[in-house]
Amino acid sequence: MAEMSHQPAQHTTVWRSLLLTLLILGLFYYWFVRVDRSVIFLCGHSGATPFDEATMSRYWMSGLVAAGAVLLCDAVGNWFVGRIRGVFYRHYRVAAWQRVWWGCAPWVSAGILVITMLLGKPPLPLEAALLCVAFTLAGVALALPFSSLAADQPAELGWSLLYGVGFMPPLLLLRFIESPGTQPANGTLYMVLGSLVVSGGWLLTLTSIRIWRRQPALTALRLFMCGLCWSYVLLPLGHYLLLTPPRYHYISVAANFFATTPGQQVFNLSLAGLWAFSCGYFQRWWINRGGGEQLASHSVCNNLRRKT
Repeated sequence: MAEMSHQPAQHTTVWRSLLLTLLILGLFYYWFVRVDRSVIFLCGHSGATPFDEATMSRYWMSGLVAAGAVLLCDAVGNWFVGRIRGVFYRHYRVAAWQRVWWGCAPWVSAGILVITMLLGKPPLPLEAALLCVAFTLAGVALALPFSSLAADQPAELGWSLLYGVGFMPPLLLLRFIESPGTQPANGTLYMVLGSLVVSGGWLLTLTSIRIWRRQPALTALRLFMCGLCWSYVLLPLGHYLLLTPPRYHYISVAANFFATTPGQQVFNLSLAGLWAFSCGYFQRWWINRGGGEQLASHSVCNNLRRKT
C-alpha cells in the first residue's frame, strides 16, 4: 500500500519534468536556431555584435525568461489539474518541486549546450553556453516552489506575488543610483528613496493583514524568494511579452534588471534580505506576543519542501 500511495506523485513528477524540459528546450531552439538573432538578441542594433557584453548578457537572460515561462505554465497547469480532480473529489498530490527540478536539470543542461554550441549560428563559446545553463536552472529553482502552490494553495501563491512586489524597489531601483564616476540626479535619488519608503509600507501592510487574519508566519527565506522570483523571473518574461513590439519580441539586456557592478548587486540583495528578515521577524514576534496562539510557520514552508 505504501508503494501505491507514492505512485501518483511519482507519475506527476515524470510528466511535469518531461513537459517543462520540452518547454525550455523548445524556447531555446526557437530563440537560438529558428529566429534571426538580429531580432531576438538585437545583434547589429546600435552597433551591437554577436559577442559584445550587452549581447552576451541577452543570451543568459534568455534562461530567466524561460524560467518565467515555466512558472506561468506550470502554475496554470497545476491549478487546472487540481480543480479538475477536485470536481471528482480526488486530491491532486503535486510532486515535490525538488524532484521535478532534478528530473529536468540533466536534460535541460545537455539540451541547452547542444542547441547553443552546435545548432545555433554563430555558436556560443562554452563559457556563454554554461551561463545560459546556470541561469536557466537557477530561475527554474526559483519558479517551481511557487508554481507548485497553485495546485492546492492558490491563495498562498497570491500572497507570494503580493509580497514579491514589495521587494522590487531594493532589488531593481537601487541600480539607478549607482554612480561609477558620476553622481545621480536629485530627482532620481528622491524617486528611488521614495519608492523604498512606499515598498516598506507595502510590506508592513501585508504583514499586518496576515497577522489580523491569523495566517501562518512566512519565513525570511520564503519572503526573499518572493522578491527574487518577481524581479528576476517574472519581470524578464513580462518585458519579453509585453514591453517589446508585437512582431519583434526581443530579450532584454541584463542591465535592466541587475546592477552593473558586483558590489552594488550584493548591496541590493543584502538590503532585500534585511527587509525579508525584518518582515518575518515582526510577524513571528507579534504572534508570540499574543501568547497561547502560536501559528505554525511550517505549514507554508513545508509545502515548498514537502516530500511525496
